[in-house]
Amino acid sequence: MTTSKGANATYLRPFASFLLYEWDTPPTAPTVAAALAGLQAPLMSTLPISMHVVDGISVKKLAGVAASAFYVVHHSRPAWTNDPSVVDVVHHAVILLSYKRYLGVVVSDPGLRLIVERELANHSTVKKLDSDELENALVRETPLRTLWLRSAHRPNRRKADSKVLTGQYLQEALNPLDDRTFTSPSMRAEAQLNPVGKASVVGVTTQRSYVWLGPCQSFAELQNVFKSLADYLTQRRSTQRKAIPVLAKALAKSPKVGDVVQAFDFSFLASYAIAGLDQPTLAALEDTEADLGIDTVGSAGQDFLLAITDAKHPNSQCPQGLWQVIVEVKLGAARTTVSASLSGTSAGWPSWGMFKTLFDQKHLWSVWYESGQTFSDGDWIWVDPRNSAYEGEILSAVFDDKRWEVSQEKPLQGRSVQWDDIGNSTDRSLFSWWVHEGYAFCFPSVKSPFSPGEFALALCDDGAGEIGDFIMLVKHAGFATKTNPSSLAVIVVHLKGAANSKKRAMAPKQYEEVLGQATKNLSWMYLPDLAKGLKQDLMSGKNLLWSWNGQAFDRVLQHKQKLAKSAPQLKLLDAFNGRRAHSFVIVVQPHQDADDFITAMAQSPVDYKTRLLTTLLCAAHGACSGSSATLKVVMSKT
Repeated sequence: MTTSKGANATYLRPFASFLLYEWDTPPTAPTVAAALAGLQAPLMSTLPISMHVVDGISVKKLAGVAASAFYVVHHSRPAWTNDPSVVDVVHHAVILLSYKRYLGVVVSDPGLRLIVERELANHSTVKKLDSDELENALVRETPLRTLWLRSAHRPNRRKADSKVLTGQYLQEALNPLDDRTFTSPSMRAEAQLNPVGKASVVGVTTQRSYVWLGPCQSFAELQNVFKSLADYLTQRRSTQRKAIPVLAKALAKSPKVGDVVQAFDFSFLASYAIAGLDQPTLAALEDTEADLGIDTVGSAGQDFLLAITDAKHPNSQCPQGLWQVIVEVKLGAARTTVSASLSGTSAGWPSWGMFKTLFDQKHLWSVWYESGQTFSDGDWIWVDPRNSAYEGEILSAVFDDKRWEVSQEKPLQGRSVQWDDIGNSTDRSLFSWWVHEGYAFCFPSVKSPFSPGEFALALCDDGAGEIGDFIMLVKHAGFATKTNPSSLAVIVVHLKGAANSKKRAMAPKQYEEVLGQATKNLSWMYLPDLAKGLKQDLMSGKNLLWSWNGQAFDRVLQHKQKLAKSAPQLKLLDAFNGRRAHSFVIVVQPHQDADDFITAMAQSPVDYKTRLLTTLLCAAHGACSGSSATLKVVMSKT
């Protein structure tokens, strides 16, 4: 074998990036060379045909860091030609470093690095450094500089699939509402690796036990960097530190039996929130939303029961008309399998085929557990809610079940919205509740009397590109305060139907969806752009319109009816020409009983579901305050 300059360690300028392992039994000084050779030999023999070993690299032990190295040549065909005589030739190095209990493997090529990982996974003398221990030692309770975020949520039009955050101390920059459904597979943090205390920035991909720091000018520098890293790990890993706040944590393995208990809030994804669904799946989701009410009954284990009301097909064998689906969750070492079956009295459910087809697509649903885990898209996620109390405004509304059907968000015939039924005296949906009772309930001091020049307009903005289900533009002296004497108010209303018209269980999942929409749309509330856009919508027939007469709302526009340019309502909107106005965001979610929620917050300790809901509400309250808007949350009083 011919020795070239590449085989001499004097010429090496490696990039300090390490796959980190631990020796099962740390080799002693006399045996470390043999131990490294025992690892290197199978690595050299497992290369693909396109790669071959050129030479070993002569390296010496330095500062207690033993080393072994070799380099390979990779021949490949360039993508831009089919000429067999044109060949790309690339040289790669593989370096093994051993110091105390740690083994670090440096590989200069990402593809070759995967080959090395697969081979070492089968080697009994070493194991990868535990991902949780690595995160604990290198990135917890130290300034986070970069986070690569990947979604743990289901595909959603309102949330990114991935994003990158940079800053000086990202622990304090995370948003509890927006970022809590992201995991961070890779991150960069400050680490005191320099002997004189100068902070370095270290990158970590925890699931692969991969750490990177930067280029080295010599092989000796690489050995010193590895020694500093190993000493830092030893120093830091002995103390358990607080996890990175807000972010979800993807679990590498399924939880153990007994660690997952009390399922709640099983739900399918919202049909409007995801793009790219095939038409049959979209239609099935829309039918499920329109016809099925699903209550989750947890157990002392991971299995659960779904009690389902079907508006089209009530179960005559059950006094409550319920269909019962038994969900079995099998926790395997590597993966979790789930299955659904009908209970004995539910055999023959006409909608079972549609439900089972959706259930078998695990990316279409999620379920949460009171033990802190979420099972979503076939993976286990750990969510750590930090808040246990919400001090914002909660309004407790009595929804008369003889008048209102709180599980019905808007009037539907099949899947078609019956727009002109909104506000009718016979419609029982939440949209009609807002027109008849909601505004007066939320703003009792500004419903009457109205002086000359004062007004209240309600626009139904529901649909594609909506800012809210309703937008209200009001002028009334009752809004004026010492700090903001304006009599103008912009009110954006978001309504979410309850999962069940009778039972009022804790509902963090329902709030996650409606609060997420409400905070995302805050940016559209600014004047005068909002008023200008609404004028155009009214003249194009996009919005239904009502006007307050001092006692109730009178309908001004039907569905698709256009407002004339000379209409007095357009002139009223001129008041919102950019002058100061009050902003309100109203979130109506009657699935949650207000008294139950307040009582749950007073318990000690506060249970997981309550902390989850308070975290969402606190985050939404902060987002609204940051946009000079007041959040009012409407729950039910049963």
